[in-house]
Amino acid sequence: MKYDFQKIKSILCVLGFAVLISCSPDRFTLDKISGQNRISGFELRTIHDADVKYDNAFILNEKGIVSLRAENETDGSWDFGLNFLFGQNMNIVFRDVPFGYKTPRGLCVNLSGKTIKISESGKEVFSQTNELNYSGIVRIQFLNDGFNYTLIMDCDTIYKGRSAIPSTEYIIFESLQNTKAFISGIDFKNN
Repeated sequence: MKYDFQKIKSILCVLGFAVLISCSPDRFTLDKISGQNRISGFELRTIHDADVKYDNAFILNEKGIVSLRAENETDGSWDFGLNFLFGQNMNIVFRDVPFGYKTPRGLCVNLSGKTIKISESGKEVFSQTNELNYSGIVRIQFLNDGFNYTLIMDCDTIYKGRSAIPSTEYIIFESLQNTKAFISGIDFKNN
């Protein structure tokens, strides 16, 4: 019996490549059940940045960075609940992209204890102390409408602004100073 080793080698290479691209432990999908707005997730630092819970929730682990993407949607509203499991310091970044992400370049909402800061391309545009209880779930809504945006936390409008930074499909969660957070009820609605 004669074997064609070149053909077998080619087939094994194709099968190996197919296995490698089909197994992406750093990627996940949210909102699969409703099927309305599938949200793609990507762990940016390690494959242990997040633990997916339920259909629309994940735990952001210490020092983790996770990007979520509402495919082909830039204008609309992100809506989610935030509960700090321990620590209270994180960035939530809008109007930025995860590729080559090291520090926020877009519109960054920094939650640090009782302080909310918003910066645009590294320049602070807003700072306020608040009395939100992060040991329970705080509802956060971020409304994107062209150059205009609004940050709403627990039904209170925290800030309305205008930005020259274009909207993107992404939202990036970055855990700072050993913070672990539960992000739940994640939804994106287009305008």
